[in-house]
Amino acid sequence: MSEDILNAKELYERTSEAIVTILSKEGNYTSTSTGFIIKHTQKNEGLYIATVAHAVFTGLGNRDKHVDDIYAVIYNYNNTGINEFKKCKVIGLAGYADFAILSVDNLEIDKNKYVEWSDNKTYAGDKCYVIGNPVGIEISAIVEGIVRNPSFTYRNNIEIMSFTAPTLKGNSGSPVFNDCGKVSSIVSNGMPGGDNFNYGAKSNLLRFLSNYIINNKTDFVGGTINRDLFPVDISYMYHMKPSFNGVKGYCVGTDLEDQTFNHFDVILSIDGKTIGAHSNYKKPTSIYLSPGKTIKLEHYCHKNKTIKTIDFTINKLTKDEDIYRHH
Repeated sequence: MSEDILNAKELYERTSEAIVTILSKEGNYTSTSTGFIIKHTQKNEGLYIATVAHAVFTGLGNRDKHVDDIYAVIYNYNNTGINEFKKCKVIGLAGYADFAILSVDNLEIDKNKYVEWSDNKTYAGDKCYVIGNPVGIEISAIVEGIVRNPSFTYRNNIEIMSFTAPTLKGNSGSPVFNDCGKVSSIVSNGMPGGDNFNYGAKSNLLRFLSNYIINNKTDFVGGTINRDLFPVDISYMYHMKPSFNGVKGYCVGTDLEDQTFNHFDVILSIDGKTIGAHSNYKKPTSIYLSPGKTIKLEHYCHKNKTIKTIDFTINKLTKDEDIYRHH
């Protein structure tokens, strides 16, 4: 069943009261960000606030040390017409994905606006909207853009969507809406040097993480192969001249060469599915979501120019490792 396409005015009217302002306090220092209210219908049913993990971490980024206090302004709280200032509790977070879930006491499901995750496939060029709270300038301001890249990874094996809607300080944690008014991503970060390359985790991952965190009332700690992975690009193909054809796979970045991986090795596929930067390839996101699982890696060894399939058991990140590190 197709969903209604909304213009910017209609989308704003439906969703803006579900956007909240977040204030994080650490010692004498405060910072602001954005969050949005979601409805959870599984275990621990209720309304919760979704935001970015870097609103929760201390300045040192230590996973086990959250900010001293975190607050939210809930607009039209319980349909009273009052914008309430409420203390929040951190339910859990997923560091690599830069995502956190907060709770606020006495949020009534039938009396507060909330937003929903998108189930729609996202394409490059799709229209998108960001509603957020760059505090000191505007409250619940809406900006428009398009999807630059609907599916890529950047260092941390999280499936990310990039978009051109401009953002400002305080927009972190803002929902990125598709033109049906559903959340397709979150404002997490942007590339230095411009305001039209912003990005965040995709809705399918955010939904999975929110369900896990709320159902279990704990953090999600993902998997790792203890290596950074970088998509093979034209520079790699030119300088390394690997023996396989086509720009595909992810290059292994490591200073610790061992019997499994060497620097400039390439992982070509995971469990038989070709991975790569281009849109027709899968991304290596199953690594983060599958700690402890054994997967089959098609592995190109740069030193001896051979390709082999290996069984690799994904390690679990330590809490100190599973932190926000998009740059």
